[in-house]
Amino acid sequence: MKRGKFKLKNSISAVCSPIKTLPEVWILNACARIDMNCSDPTQTDSTNLWYYVNLIGSSMQAFTVDDLSNGVYNLCYNLTESGRYELSVIVWNDLLDNIIHITLDIDYTDTTPQFINSSYSVEIPENIPVGSNVISILASVDYGDLSYSIQVQYLSITGQESLPVFEITTTGVIQTTLSLRPYTDQTMRLKVKAMNEKTKLTAITDVIVYILDVDDPPSCEAFIVPLLTVDSPVGAVVGRFTCIDSDIIQKYIRDLKIFIQMSLDNKKIKDDAYFDIKIVSKGNMTTGSLLTKTLLPVNIPMYNITVIVRENISTQSPRYSDIIGRQPVYQEHFVVNVNLTPPVPSFDVFILNPIEIQVRWGFTRLEFYTITEWYIIRWNENEINGSVNRFREIQQNTLTVEEDKVYRVQVKVKTKYGLLVTPVKTVKTPVFPIYSPFIASFQLKDRAFVPELYNKSSREYIELSQFVKSNLESELYKTPGFVVADLLQFRNGSVSVDILITVNQTGSVLENSAVLKSAIESGYLGQLAVEPWSYSITEGDGKLQVGLTVNGQFYEDAALTFTCTADIIGNVGQTAVTWTLNNVVLRPTSKSRWKIKRLQPSRLIPFRVVYQLSVNPLKVRDSGRLSCSVTDGYNLQSNRTIQMKVLGKPIVFIGPMSAGIMQGETIPVECFILSNPSEVQEIKWFKNGNLFNGSKDEVIRKGPEGTSEILTNRNIQRNVIYECLGKNEAGEGPKVMSNITAYLYQDEKSRILCYINTDRFGTVWNWTIAGITVIKPCKGNQRGEVSRVCNKKGVWRIPDYSSCVRKEFVSIVEEAEHLKDGVEKEVVDDILKKLTNLTKQKDVQLTSGDLTAASNTLLSVADHAKERLETVSSDQLEEFLVSANNILGDENKEDWRQLKTKQKINVTTVLKAVQNYNDAYSQSETKPFKKRIQNDNIVVEIGKVQNEDISFPDRSQSQPSWITKSKTTIKLQQSSLKKNQLVGYNTAYYRNISDLFPTSVLINSESKDVKGNIQVNSDVVNFGTYPPLPHIDPPLVITFEYLSVSINV
Repeated sequence: MKRGKFKLKNSISAVCSPIKTLPEVWILNACARIDMNCSDPTQTDSTNLWYYVNLIGSSMQAFTVDDLSNGVYNLCYNLTESGRYELSVIVWNDLLDNIIHITLDIDYTDTTPQFINSSYSVEIPENIPVGSNVISILASVDYGDLSYSIQVQYLSITGQESLPVFEITTTGVIQTTLSLRPYTDQTMRLKVKAMNEKTKLTAITDVIVYILDVDDPPSCEAFIVPLLTVDSPVGAVVGRFTCIDSDIIQKYIRDLKIFIQMSLDNKKIKDDAYFDIKIVSKGNMTTGSLLTKTLLPVNIPMYNITVIVRENISTQSPRYSDIIGRQPVYQEHFVVNVNLTPPVPSFDVFILNPIEIQVRWGFTRLEFYTITEWYIIRWNENEINGSVNRFREIQQNTLTVEEDKVYRVQVKVKTKYGLLVTPVKTVKTPVFPIYSPFIASFQLKDRAFVPELYNKSSREYIELSQFVKSNLESELYKTPGFVVADLLQFRNGSVSVDILITVNQTGSVLENSAVLKSAIESGYLGQLAVEPWSYSITEGDGKLQVGLTVNGQFYEDAALTFTCTADIIGNVGQTAVTWTLNNVVLRPTSKSRWKIKRLQPSRLIPFRVVYQLSVNPLKVRDSGRLSCSVTDGYNLQSNRTIQMKVLGKPIVFIGPMSAGIMQGETIPVECFILSNPSEVQEIKWFKNGNLFNGSKDEVIRKGPEGTSEILTNRNIQRNVIYECLGKNEAGEGPKVMSNITAYLYQDEKSRILCYINTDRFGTVWNWTIAGITVIKPCKGNQRGEVSRVCNKKGVWRIPDYSSCVRKEFVSIVEEAEHLKDGVEKEVVDDILKKLTNLTKQKDVQLTSGDLTAASNTLLSVADHAKERLETVSSDQLEEFLVSANNILGDENKEDWRQLKTKQKINVTTVLKAVQNYNDAYSQSETKPFKKRIQNDNIVVEIGKVQNEDISFPDRSQSQPSWITKSKTTIKLQQSSLKKNQLVGYNTAYYRNISDLFPTSVLINSESKDVKGNIQVNSDVVNFGTYPPLPHIDPPLVITFEYLSVSINV
């Protein structure tokens, strides 16, 4: 075989025969199909070929390229003009490029719809039926199908809301969809748009519609009371009439008059003898009321009335001849019946002395006595018949009775129209004089209050008190039973008078009060000028007058003080106040936002007690009824209420929360108002921490709905942090942040990315540029934000869920906050059961934010227990420890480690909560006891001992294996305690949490990192005593077993 040298040819390119499939006609969005039809001579197939399409010159604006498959493209036309366009396609087969040039000649066909006229106008009457054709508007187009749409604009009334009054059919016919009466005498512009469904090109024309008013007769409705009582007062409504004229043009609106006529059987009665018509016209509505003009006769049982409504027009009116011949607008006959039975007479019984009572009864009108035939007074088994004195308003009889006996008294009155029976009144005759006190309060007129009136020894007080007392006694000396009046004090408020009045059994508090009230309502008490509206009465010899004020507006985070004043008038016991919020008693704890105090009494106003309730800060959830109720512990109680509607600070959301964008590109950042937009006065922007109002490349504008603002950076050059907040009368709401990272252009080979990833909570993290922290809202029913770092090597770090909290945990934290605030509508047992159920769900992973919420809830419950020992129970303790055990499970360890770096919330919060609750439980018991509770992750022993050692864990009892294997112990010897001293203690042994402790320590309330690593190298055990032991000798012995021997000590 002959040998030789061969040279491999590697400059062979792909072979292409492009196939162009052009549209039937070139219109907007028409597409041409380009099949490059390439093959590779060096391969058996063409799957290895790589294509790149390059639009040349104006082709870039003319076409949108859609890659259908390898080497096959759709080029869709974007312009509305003809032209020639070029493009080149590079085909590469790993050996040699082949560049193919393609030319497309576009002969564009215009498909914009054309209306026959540029505008149309039409007049239609206001009463045109709904669904009627108004006008036909047609457009034409050379290619494609047309559709129509319509928009209504009001030209006559600005600010009128657009309603779908008209619609347009597919054939261009405009029809009515609603009644046009509300738009009478208005002009509307209809914007009719024709759209080519093929190319989406549109044309618009105006249609002016004039809605004409027509002359419509008014419509009337009437209502007549079918039955009146004979004692109906003057001005009682017998009937109501309403006539509405739907016309709006003044020349068509009728002026109406309403009048009545008595029918033939009542002709002896004048039309206006007992009834009167009052008419009110307002615009196109006329209303009338048929009223009683006088008191009705006591002997006419029925009235036949015809109500007539006519047009009221002057003879000089040009329309008089048209209208005078018209029938009445409305005419209807009514029958008004009268119940002639008089009302039951007023009736009272007075004790004149222990052996005499006086019965007084009477009608409100003397005429009723003319139809009265007889009356009977019955008291117990006794009875007398009486005749009526028709000239006296009050009939009275004095009856002989026995002392110290109960009498049931009743009066029966026979009238021409029926028998009247009064209610039974019960009186008891006294053996000895009976005194009944009451406090009357009123204000003097035209008298200025001076501080000397607080001093009972001052000249001003003595003179005024004598003048008030003498005038009051001159009125009450006429009243049966009045004994004495004692002035208690004067109060500010013009001059308020409080006076104690004593009545004996010969009279009544009610009668004396009525006399006094009648005099005060006249404006004068004897010669003393008083305010007629100011009278009030309190039975008994003591009274509390409560007032409630607040020193500011109800804004979120405001610090407010509510002042409850109680004026002690007369004989009042020791007062106490109860504050309630939405009918729930406020009992603030030491950590509550609410504080209650009682101020020292003023020397100037010694009878006034002042209570204050302060809150800092005020929360939106505090909205509702705030009340203070003051009582003396006996029968006196008075309260006042303030209705609070707390205005919250605006809540906003920003999007995107984070983004990576190439330098020089444009990015919009939108700030949305989540709370009530109408309450927000402005949105503030910040750039890199500083207040920002926009710049040349950073434009701020209102969002399309008016509930947001959009900041558009048109040429981003460097990393930037934008923040926004909302502001209203309550102040500035919380800031939200958008972190934008700008990066230089990099080709795909050198670009470092973090690729799409789904974390264990199901959150999808899309690809992003390395070195960026991505922030997004928490998913599902979680609240808050989650962040994740894509480091510079393109590796996703563990996502931070410390701010993601399920809404069920948010709710339970708020319930626990109510406990801390002292708004004790929440039951601790219910809170703990909810928390246990939430933390034991194995099919739901808890985030580090959920663990934070659960820890805070436990701490709030524990703090509440320390201040409310009476609420602590054994079942509650066990439920508390089950919740703590649940969140310390191994399945939550990764999330606890995430919280190690947090300054305030970490696993130590759980330890503090458990210790506080154990302290509370130990303090709640008064006798020696021991209680041991064992869970998978925590074992607790609580007790009170006397004269014995305290050892934990107790090796004589069964313990879990993770305790028995450990040598960690705590021991306090009996000799360290005083003899017979009862000492409470609590201990807790935790499983496997040593590596969860934070890597920083608190120094002077500030979190500071410690050089080197902090590592807990033993089991975690908690021990505490109550009361605290100031000096322990012998000392407490704690033995720790190292978990690792490799750690240097």
